[in-house]
Amino acid sequence: MGVKLSALLTENFRNEVRISFRSRGGAAFGAGEVAREIGGGGHERAAGATIKGKTLNQCVAEIQELILKKNHECVSINQ
Repeated sequence: MGVKLSALLTENFRNEVRISFRSRGGAAFGAGEVAREIGGGGHERAAGATIKGKTLNQCVAEIQELILKKNHECVSINQ
């Protein structure tokens, strides 16, 4: 199976959290789809977003919740 979607989050000195998403072919949903959900953009295999006004930990929790929700939606559709 392996990793189908990854996210790298970094917090900078301007109190922004930058998120870089990467996905592989065959994933139930792509990096671009996840990034667009939080106001970012990009392509299906490489995308990103910048979040202002939230801590790194808040963003990690938000991304985890979003990915779990999207994964659940895909599983429900495929059953």
